Amino acid sequence: MKRSSATTQGVSSDIDVVKGVLILVVIAGHNEGLMQHALWMRQLFYYFNTQCFFLLSSLLDTKPFSMRLLRDRACRYLVPFFSFLVIAWAAFVGLRGGGQSFCMAAAHLLRAAVTGSEPAIHAAVGMRYLWFLPALFSLVVLKAAAIHWPTLGWGLLAAAWCLIAGAVFVPANVMAAVPCNALTGLFFFGLGEVFRRAEQAVARLPAIVQAAVAGGLTAGLAWLIVRQPLGWVAGSSIRSYDITNWPTWAAAIAFPCLVLATLLATAQAWPLRRLLALCGNYSLPIYLTHMLLYRLLTLGWFGKKFDDLTTVGSDLPAGSVIFALTVAGSLVISIGIWRLPRLRRLLFPRDWPDWRLAFTSAQP
Repeated sequence: MKRSSATTQGVSSDIDVVKGVLILVVIAGHNEGLMQHALWMRQLFYYFNTQCFFLLSSLLDTKPFSMRLLRDRACRYLVPFFSFLVIAWAAFVGLRGGGQSFCMAAAHLLRAAVTGSEPAIHAAVGMRYLWFLPALFSLVVLKAAAIHWPTLGWGLLAAAWCLIAGAVFVPANVMAAVPCNALTGLFFFGLGEVFRRAEQAVARLPAIVQAAVAGGLTAGLAWLIVRQPLGWVAGSSIRSYDITNWPTWAAAIAFPCLVLATLLATAQAWPLRRLLALCGNYSLPIYLTHMLLYRLLTLGWFGKKFDDLTTVGSDLPAGSVIFALTVAGSLVISIGIWRLPRLRRLLFPRDWPDWRLAFTSAQP
């Protein structure tokens, strides 16, 4: 979900269009008012939405490991993670009032900050979305190490594929306790490397052939996922990739790769390209702000029943309006942050030197 620096250029613009489509899918998937009326669509979304962002990172981030890269990527991914974790935690504690002691709430926050796992984050902030950033940081560091030390890289790839095949056998408490959601990062490092090699192999084919083949396979597999029906998977829980239920496991491995290949091959043909590219360009701040805004909008609309799935999920008109307001509001907030250089550097630094500028008096 990195913000591109050159959206006016062809390749960068296509990537932003792809990210724009994906971030809209993420926002829709988190909207109970929409998804409770189309559970089949929600199931399909969760097969590929965040997974495709991991695959994109594997495709695009190709720098070898160094201490500078480690420091810069920590600033790029972990600074916004910690910032929005604290913001979401403060809002959650404020809304819940006396639901738990402050010491217990602080303990949940500390655990979420260290592990970055979805269960720990949900316990701390009542939402299930911040897990992505520590996992992405882990993925990028693992990939950089694999590039810098090729022998280690083969070992990491073997470990990743053992995890892809055996994640369901790892105890949930062990999975949730690993710092920086590193097992999720390792899982998608392995899948991303397969996608990267496959993408390089078919890159010589004409774009129309790539689009036709990938699009046809995507449509066919989507039909199988929905109509068979296959089981539920989600990028936030790699234990849901259950190899003992091999049809679901195989579909979950293949589908995000096919979806991303289709999106990349058809990026030039999407309508509303400028809007999609704009959303993709700001996909990271949109991702981090949309859940907070969504909760505020549901609170304003439904009052104390804002987190009651039955109430919120039964109102499709409200869900549609809230979806549109969430997209528009998140985009406006993101653009506003970027127009305030100090705030942008504080919350969304590109690297270590950029973050340091947030704390200096001179702003270039």
